Amino acid sequence: MTVRTGEVTGFDSMTMYYHHADQTEGPFRSTSMDSTDEGFSGTIPAEYVDPEWDLLVYVGTSDDSRNAILCPGLYHVEYPEPYVVVQTR
Repeated sequence: MTVRTGEVTGFDSMTMYYHHADQTEGPFRSTSMDSTDEGFSGTIPAEYVDPEWDLLVYVGTSDDSRNAILCPGLYHVEYPEPYVVVQTR
C-alpha cells in the first residue's frame, strides 16, 4: 500500500506511522518516506496489510526548530482522530 502526502514542501524528510486498528498490538510501526515531485511517498509492506484490520496512518516531520509536525494532527477539522483510517476490505 502506497501513501502519498500531496504537495508538501519545505521539509527535508517525512516519516509515515502505521498500525492495525488493534490497540493491543503495541506501538505504531514507521517507515521513511521518499521525496517526490508531488510531495512524499511511503509504502506499507503488503505482508503487513490484513483484511481483518483497517489501518491507522499518520505522517510526521519536524521544522527547523525541531518542533513536531503531524498530519492530520490534533484538532483537524476534517479528521477528528490524529490519524487517517484506511479501510483494507
